Amino acid sequence: MITILVRAGADVNARDGNSKTALDIAKEPAIRAVLSGRTSSGSPEMKAEPGSVFELIANGDRKGLAARIAANPSSLNERDPRGETVLFWAIRGPSIDVLKDILARKPDTNATRKGDGHTPAQALFEANLIDYVDRLTLLRASGADLWAMSVVDKDSWGWDIVPL
Repeated sequence: MITILVRAGADVNARDGNSKTALDIAKEPAIRAVLSGRTSSGSPEMKAEPGSVFELIANGDRKGLAARIAANPSSLNERDPRGETVLFWAIRGPSIDVLKDILARKPDTNATRKGDGHTPAQALFEANLIDYVDRLTLLRASGADLWAMSVVDKDSWGWDIVPL
């Protein structure tokens, strides 16, 4: 979290009304749960069907994933029951290296999730990952349109996305 704040130019020594710094707040259990990509119950958010390409991503299994895609290239475009592609899973997954592997295979970086039309970039923002800046940079370098989201989503978030 501190890395994100520093990269954004924030004063990490600034204190809130309770005299807490960003580091103090980042150490709070509820914030740590969000930053670790876990729900408030502490269980992982990414639950995949056993044996699926999504399970390989959720487990950070780079070798298994490479073998699966080499044997069946169309698995790169598979969708889970929520309508998310492999890239959605990789963008939120535990391994940034898996994300790099997926992006190297040139998936549709602007694919939309069935139902709400969110893109992988939006899924990244929803995930609240501590290394989201690095992941967003990779996604943008791979051709993702960071502005490819609905106006409704921009308004409901209450903040604008600033391109890198």
